Amino acid sequence: MTDNKDEMNSVLLDADRLAALRSTGLLDSPEDDIFDSLTRLVCRNLSAPMSLITLVDNDRQFFKSQSGMAILDRQAPLSHSICKFVVREKSMVIIEDVRTHPFTLDKLALPSMGVLSYIGAPLLSDGQVIGSLCAVDKVARRWTEDQVLALEDLASVTMLQITAHKIGSKL
Repeated sequence: MTDNKDEMNSVLLDADRLAALRSTGLLDSPEDDIFDSLTRLVCRNLSAPMSLITLVDNDRQFFKSQSGMAILDRQAPLSHSICKFVVREKSMVIIEDVRTHPFTLDKLALPSMGVLSYIGAPLLSDGQVIGSLCAVDKVARRWTEDQVLALEDLASVTMLQITAHKIGSKL
């Protein structure tokens, strides 16, 4: 599937999805050691130099946690987002090489930003995909079945923490 802008906008601007995202209370929230531990675990388990917990808003992506990256304001425009495809597809997105994948062919800035490979698992709240837990590599690579399964498991743990945050406590 290519980057159909109308379809993408329909998904990103969906009122139920945005309500689910906002109900987590995580947008623009401060850094959190538990979420930071999860992105570090992703890096270790997937042998990836970078990992993010990304919340996809209607006009930007907010990084609840980042490991191996130093994005000072913890957000980026959706024009640079691969995680928005996880939201649109409502499933894991695996990209071995951003230079050849249909989702990212027009995103010429990605390789210059050190992004050549990507894997992202959906994060759900109230049945809506609100973002992704992802790993990024600076080289093109094939993600193994064990790495895919590890990311799915860590995404489940991330969702438990998001739910705990939402109800005002931590696991």
